Amino acid sequence: MAERNEEPYRKMSPLSPMAFVDTREIWQNRIEISYQDGTYHDLIMWDQPIAEAREALNSADFGEAKVPFNENNFAATLEQPWPF
Repeated sequence: MAERNEEPYRKMSPLSPMAFVDTREIWQNRIEISYQDGTYHDLIMWDQPIAEAREALNSADFGEAKVPFNENNFAATLEQPWPF
């Protein structure tokens, strides 16, 4: 008779390291590495929120920050990493 393996069966492979932007202080942004799985959020398209929500994002004052998720900056933000 075959010897019984007491180690539990592992169905999932270990997570590979993931990089994310971490902010510890308001003026310090850095890239951190995590080996733990985080929370996932559904992807939404710009047309999905109601018009009032889109208008609020377009007209909100974010100070000097260049906000990538409003109509004024979205196209330019998408074009920045494009190498061609």
